[in-house]
Amino acid sequence: MAANIRLIAGNAQSFDAGRTFPAAFLSGSFDHFVDDEERLSSLANIGRHLVPGGVLVFDVFLGLMKDSPLSPAGKASVGEREVRRFVGGKVLPDKKKETTLVFEIYEGGDLLERIEERSVVGITSREEVHHLLTETGFETQREWSSYEFVEFQEGNPLLIVEAMKRPLLICVGQLCSRN
Repeated sequence: MAANIRLIAGNAQSFDAGRTFPAAFLSGSFDHFVDDEERLSSLANIGRHLVPGGVLVFDVFLGLMKDSPLSPAGKASVGEREVRRFVGGKVLPDKKKETTLVFEIYEGGDLLERIEERSVVGITSREEVHHLLTETGFETQREWSSYEFVEFQEGNPLLIVEAMKRPLLICVGQLCSRN
């Protein structure tokens, strides 16, 4: 299975893999397209790399619409080490938000390291996501509100989208078919 997976590092707006794929997955990336221009060009470029009928799956955090204090956001243990994650943010002008992620690494109860990361993300809505997908040749197939595949309900802060690249419509005379 791993032989069928290809990780592509680069700018979503301009990467060129030199071929097409049956599927593309973005996790934690869509929010970093900070405006509709970046979202449109990124989705169009990703679509260029998908076969007709290919699938795009991505997540977007819709719950970014307000300031939020640095708050616990999970922890994981590996042996004697524990990593604690905190998330917070401040809304900026022009539908943007500065997000702060903090990771604290503990061993035996003692803090070993604290890593703080700040980034600017774009604020969008479910309706805007649907519009952008339609504009770039995709059709939404399914939506979830969690990584456990819970069906999306209006108001959920997380949106996971499965979209299909619409097959091309080829017409010769009055006969048309999808390719």
